[in-house]
Amino acid sequence: MLSVVPRAPLPESPEQIVSSAPELEALPVVAQRVMAMVRDERTTVDQIAALLGTDQALTAAVLRYANSGTAMPNRRVASLRQAVARMGQRALSEVLVRACAGPLLDRGLPPYALPRRVAWRHAATASVASRDLARLVDAPGREEASVAGLLHDVGKMVLTSVVPEAAAEAVSVARSRRMPVWQAEVQVMGFHHGQVGGALLRSWGLPEVVVDAVAFHHEPAQTANQLAMVVHLADAAAHTVGAVGSGGACLQPDWDPAEAHSLGASPEQVAQFLETLQCVEEGAAL
Repeated sequence: MLSVVPRAPLPESPEQIVSSAPELEALPVVAQRVMAMVRDERTTVDQIAALLGTDQALTAAVLRYANSGTAMPNRRVASLRQAVARMGQRALSEVLVRACAGPLLDRGLPPYALPRRVAWRHAATASVASRDLARLVDAPGREEASVAGLLHDVGKMVLTSVVPEAAAEAVSVARSRRMPVWQAEVQVMGFHHGQVGGALLRSWGLPEVVVDAVAFHHEPAQTANQLAMVVHLADAAAHTVGAVGSGGACLQPDWDPAEAHSLGASPEQVAQFLETLQCVEEGAAL
């Protein structure tokens, strides 16, 4: 007679899920300390540059951005101090988050049937869509829209790391019942990847506007944070242009122009937004 081994009890909350993944729970120490320093008006540029200089990967990311066309199109920068001074607090924090999130995006999402390249394409395309849409409607928190879009599905990475069997079960339920993955996750686990992602980003110390946007990107009506609707629409737009973010035959997010109109975008602006949005391939600049 075959014996069935019962599945281990699932964590009871998104916070418990996050605390079960110590390798994901915190940003690298240097990044955390730098992000705290840039919020402290007493901190000097020299102090930030000195701390950044102790992490080779973060130093490379900062210098790469500082020498990009986005930051300084007409002048090359070799000094970390000069790069920090010219980038500003918000750009520096965004570069650090992107540098630390990159390894997470590289892992792929096997329970969701999303290989690394596909998962990266969806995250990157949603990031660009969030940025462009937030600018279009002049959304509060638009400066953080790019990061919120990039990390909107980071909760899937946590679930893949901590409870891959439950995540795979949710995908199976979503496929068989033709329902969105996030709703199937609620049925299987009691919460969805958006809530888990919000818990992770809060543990990272990211601004609450980003935490909230990620946590509610599937339920934007549940928050007054307009950035949640922006990310919700960006997620759907990414699917619409072919950058899928859900596994296999699962029901995909629908692009609803009326939701974009509710943010203040005209029909012409919405049409142009979708016409110009393209899939962002792996390795491309965001």
